[in-house]
Amino acid sequence: MNKLYSQIFKLIGVCLQVLFLGLYGIINYSIIFDIIILHHLAYQSIALTVMLCILFGFCSMNTLFNYLAACAISPGSTYEFPFVNVEQIQQQFNINTCSKCRKVKPPRSHHCSVCNKCIFKMDHHCPWINNCVGHFNMRYFLLFLFYSNFTLIISSVGYLNLTFNSIFDDYLNQITFIVSIVAILCYSLSVAMSIFSLMNWLLALKGYTQIEYWNKKIPSPQDSSKQITFEHANFIDNLNEIFGTKVIYKMFLPSFRKQPEDGVTWKNCKSNIFQQSLQDISNNPNFINNTSLQYKNKESDQNKKNQFQQLQQNDNDIFQLTNETL
Repeated sequence: MNKLYSQIFKLIGVCLQVLFLGLYGIINYSIIFDIIILHHLAYQSIALTVMLCILFGFCSMNTLFNYLAACAISPGSTYEFPFVNVEQIQQQFNINTCSKCRKVKPPRSHHCSVCNKCIFKMDHHCPWINNCVGHFNMRYFLLFLFYSNFTLIISSVGYLNLTFNSIFDDYLNQITFIVSIVAILCYSLSVAMSIFSLMNWLLALKGYTQIEYWNKKIPSPQDSSKQITFEHANFIDNLNEIFGTKVIYKMFLPSFRKQPEDGVTWKNCKSNIFQQSLQDISNNPNFINNTSLQYKNKESDQNKKNQFQQLQQNDNDIFQLTNETL
């Protein structure tokens, strides 16, 4: 049932990806012919036209780049972890393991029922990118929200100017047939995207994920003995954890910078025992093996044990029958 649910959800994700790319193309088509060209004809200003081309071009290219990166780049998962003896790990180490995917579960990781694996610093599973938003693709998702929302807002301003400014009256016959639909889309999506973008960026500034926020993973200050926090002292360090730089303007440029954290251990985590436990497990060869091989060996051993017990039972039955016959 879970596998069927996962496949259906992934299929929906593919449809939403195609829908987004279609909307992206339609909106950009209307921006070029209904905003940039008509503003050039109405105002007869080369400077204004160049400014609009640079502004819309930069935002549009960043929207597409960050969207594709958020779709294609893995958020990071425990799928490749070599530790599979979860029962022994739970007995000997104070460390979390996932009962669903049977992997060591680092702090801030959560199991995604769609991806069927634990995601590093999981924020949520987004059907629009058909991928989880996690540690390694969080920056692309945030920048996608920022640039797409900014594009929608300035487009809405352009459509409002086109509608209420009489300077465009002589050029209304040159507007495209989709301008009304695109304008309504921009108005509505800009409001929705503004709310969603603001929420995600505020959480990023605070150093939280959506799961940590909604599940209230941050304990009260009175419970200092069990305090496990991941946020940094200031918002710049929280953003550096996501973008891999403390320079503000560099955060908004396309990049593949390495992040200071690996998604498994967190240097800023108070009461973080995971790193030492992970090192202890790594140094113990009894816990490291190929996942599929170990499960096959375990299953094979169990089958052999069952076969031996069956043969032993058959021998006992034959021996008993022989005694009765004699």
